[in-house]
Amino acid sequence: MQEDPTMCEHRTDHTTAAVIDRALRLCDTEGIDGAIRYMESCRLDRQVILRVLCGPRFHR
Repeated sequence: MQEDPTMCEHRTDHTTAAVIDRALRLCDTEGIDGAIRYMESCRLDRQVILRVLCGPRFHR
């Protein structure tokens, strides 16, 4: 069985991966606004923030 390549992408930047993982956990406790503020405070690019939060199909 062949895997879907878009579902197998892994973040290579471990610092960014850690920020995104924490932001996704913040979504559960503080909502999307808290996650956005956290990622912005960590200086993540707006396009990355939107991709992460706009839909699970874009999560890596």
